[in-house]
Amino acid sequence: MAEKIILAKRKHPLYEDNSENGSCTGMLLKRRRLINSDNLFSHRLEDTEDYDERLKRAYYLNYCEVIYHQLYNNYIFKER
Repeated sequence: MAEKIILAKRKHPLYEDNSENGSCTGMLLKRRRLINSDNLFSHRLEDTEDYDERLKRAYYLNYCEVIYHQLYNNYIFKER
């Protein structure tokens, strides 16, 4: 008997090849904090209190979110 194929669970080969590249974009769209102690390092002469304050003030401009929402909104509200 032939195996039943569920089309909704199939993925394009190009998607499979590049799926790990999209993880950063996924994080940006989910509004996760990208700047944390794993990727913001303290300076050699910086004490812990100064580092913690700098970590709180750090920000990342989320350009991916703007592009994503603009594309989505333009598709929805485009004129015929």
